Amino acid sequence: MRKALGVLGLLLGFILAACSPGDTVRPTVTIQSPTDGQTVNQANLIVQGTAQDNVGITRLTYQLNGGPEQQVNITPGQQVSFQFQVTLQEGQNTIAVHAYDQAGHKGTQTVRVTYDPQATYTFSGTVVNEYAGAPVAGSTLKLYRDNQLVGTTQTDNEGRFTFTTLSPGRYRLEAQKPGMAGSVLEGIRVPDMASVTLIQRQAFDASATTTPPTLLITQDGTQPLEGGTFTNTIPFRVQVDTSRDYVRPMRLIYVALGRTPGSAFITNSATWTRQVFSNVEDTGNRALSGANVAGFGSASGETVYVEVVAYDFNLNRSHYLIPITFKNTSANQNNNVSSPTRVAATAITLSQAVGFFSVKSPTTLKVPVAKGTMGELTLDPEAVPEGSNLYVEVRWCYTATATPFAFDIERSTDGTNWTRVGTVGGARSSSCPDNPLGRPFFFRDASPDLTPGQTYYYRVVARGANRAESQASSTTPLPPFF
Repeated sequence: MRKALGVLGLLLGFILAACSPGDTVRPTVTIQSPTDGQTVNQANLIVQGTAQDNVGITRLTYQLNGGPEQQVNITPGQQVSFQFQVTLQEGQNTIAVHAYDQAGHKGTQTVRVTYDPQATYTFSGTVVNEYAGAPVAGSTLKLYRDNQLVGTTQTDNEGRFTFTTLSPGRYRLEAQKPGMAGSVLEGIRVPDMASVTLIQRQAFDASATTTPPTLLITQDGTQPLEGGTFTNTIPFRVQVDTSRDYVRPMRLIYVALGRTPGSAFITNSATWTRQVFSNVEDTGNRALSGANVAGFGSASGETVYVEVVAYDFNLNRSHYLIPITFKNTSANQNNNVSSPTRVAATAITLSQAVGFFSVKSPTTLKVPVAKGTMGELTLDPEAVPEGSNLYVEVRWCYTATATPFAFDIERSTDGTNWTRVGTVGGARSSSCPDNPLGRPFFFRDASPDLTPGQTYYYRVVARGANRAESQASSTTPLPPFF
């Protein structure tokens, strides 16, 4: 019997070796939520993350507080996403996630989470007047939960605010200031969302109402969008509640997946699009698909947010966050990708999102400004008044054959510790100009925490079956000039 088992073990070893010849690489596991050291006040906790391997993940398990390994349902592949729920004990808990490849190698990541039923949370943010715009000081902010007011505060001189001692839940944030249009952000999840940026525009007519429009967001006018599960295509319909207060006519309604939509000048990139509707109160039955959803979701499904932004005629702004589960079957998730090249980060200081450049003629520096017309590109000295903010334009090339599923843009202040600031759809191009601003792919980081004089490092990560990181590029934003 013992001899038979030995022969069986040898045969199994040969089979594994044949499946994964020369494979000596362990899988890697990344737990995205919760974070190590986090404190929560609810026992039930969702664990989310990814695992990857050079050959393929075949099995994934987890352990809670050193208990037996529990199986997690996944779709095997070189990169897999996972999501499962655990029930915590009061005090500190240890969650270990294990990934196994075809050769039996095991990769593990562990996080420690403290469950304290009495724990409360802090929620903060910044109010600005444009994407990459100046801060709005002295705006009154009201925070609601289940239509009950839980706190009121004002923004400081830098447009910043903080609410403390909050319980977990879904919140609504409203901003009002004399002379400014109203702004509301609906669907904030505490503690998942620790900070936000709220945009509050100058009112078109200071005597008109500053109540933002109320939106009805569904799949088709009847079925709820929130909490749904969708594959490759997300049906939606946005309707303005015409029985509620707002300033007619509506100006714009934007819809996007996984990012806040708005002005293409600041928020767009070379590899994604968003749905835009002008002068309508009802978008009708529409869908997000193709470039609208590129780079988001996974084969097994992950939680992402559909974001809807609407402006009425007085520039009152409504912003809704709608969580869904999104399954993306793009074959690019299985591609072995290479590192993006020639990454270049350029910091630009401005206050106005439009009109940063002016065109003059005759010229010395010739640039195309219209079909058959050339002009001179010069800085507009009136474009950057005191209190301006800034953005960083990150440009790169990707000329390898295998198209990435996504590009993740990461930022660091020390070149070592990185934070993802954006994701866009993957693509490839044989073009890679020497001029950094001519390179085919770009992302604009308009985060309100960018600070003049601070050096920032950026890198771009191509994501498919594997992760491939670019070399870093650094830039130091300049302060406002006159």
